[in-house]
Amino acid sequence: MLNLNAELNTFTDKEDQLDFMSDVFAKLKEEVDQVLLFGRSNSPTAERVANLNGNINKNQFFPINYSKEELAVLPAVIANSLRFSDEEQKTEQKPSEPLLRYAKYFADAYLYATGTCENYAIVGAYMLAAEFMDVELSIETLYSDQSHTYIRIHTTPEYIFDFWGDFVCEYTDTLTWNECAGRHYPRNETSYTKIDITFANRNELINLAEDVFTEKNNERRLKILDQVTTLIEKERHYKNKSSEDYDELNTQLGS
Repeated sequence: MLNLNAELNTFTDKEDQLDFMSDVFAKLKEEVDQVLLFGRSNSPTAERVANLNGNINKNQFFPINYSKEELAVLPAVIANSLRFSDEEQKTEQKPSEPLLRYAKYFADAYLYATGTCENYAIVGAYMLAAEFMDVELSIETLYSDQSHTYIRIHTTPEYIFDFWGDFVCEYTDTLTWNECAGRHYPRNETSYTKIDITFANRNELINLAEDVFTEKNNERRLKILDQVTTLIEKERHYKNKSSEDYDELNTQLGS
């Protein structure tokens, strides 16, 4: 198992250090995306599609013509709707204690294969702990025009790993942050940060993962993945049928 600080300190040039951390990020991003298979549940496109689907039964007469980009986020939208409709989720209170709260974010990410920046942060934190024996990190939230959560890695220098936003930068590099995330989450004179939880060593993250990656949860995950696939097929059938009915109506109106 690798030692992150030792690996980072083999480079004396800051650009070389950033290149190394970028390579680490790219490798771990693939692993994070295997857990969060359906992608982000609250990307702008996913939120738009969720709103469209929410209006289907509210005087929605014409079929929705999804763009290719919108079709791509349908699995995340459907999986997220299953999460909200889950009876256990409805009755479960959100834990106030940070470790329990992030354990819940971790479990939800694995079960439903989609999530927000908090889900991405805790899954990414685990992937770092699985890769490096000496990792020390915090999950931190920036409060600006909107709030946004990411990983702060306590190396020298410190780095931000943002698996939701898909970028890495030095912690103090405000220019890169604003280039990558500044549209909605700018660092400016009114923004501030708050550390949600700190993992001083990898053990807590490994223990969290052991509670998440269980046989029971794997069975639940597979069942949910099958549900999403089935619902997408139904959605496609409904859209095709609606389009046929709409074409027939146009023909009738034109005759």
